[in-house]
Amino acid sequence: MTSAHSYVYNLYAPFGSWPADCISPMKAEDKRYLSYGSDYSDLNSLARQLKIMEYAGDCAVDLIWRLYATDKQKVIGIVMPCEVVINPPSIPKDERIRLIYDLRDLTQRFHKRGLVHGDIKPENLLRCSPGYQLRFCDFGTSSVLKTESSPCTLADDYLALAMSMWEIYE
Repeated sequence: MTSAHSYVYNLYAPFGSWPADCISPMKAEDKRYLSYGSDYSDLNSLARQLKIMEYAGDCAVDLIWRLYATDKQKVIGIVMPCEVVINPPSIPKDERIRLIYDLRDLTQRFHKRGLVHGDIKPENLLRCSPGYQLRFCDFGTSSVLKTESSPCTLADDYLALAMSMWEIYE
């Protein structure tokens, strides 16, 4: 696995510049990876999300590759390992309690790094290898506190955290 840090600044490098770049469409039968993205015409949104992932460190899902259009001229997304998506109804009650504490701790670490997620919910939580660590994904509405204007605040994250805890618990 590689960190997002070295890639934020090299997002615009040509195909093959990263240790592993891949061409869309990926093989659907390969369940080890999850592609994310769409048509990033100017790459600004993707670059911003990679910056958030860089700052988030171990609070964010890992990034493996850039996903290219078939002509190898345009980045259209990123590829991450396919991790365990949180599905509260399928989790035993005692494990849900542990998950709630892990979510609280994850959110606290994320905020200590000066970040607001903006979309905390079970669907944006993944249990990641190694160690089955809880991490965030989907940084489309995330922002860096005190450097970016954002419609989302820490208060929004805390409200979403409480709602997510309730959804996990019930």
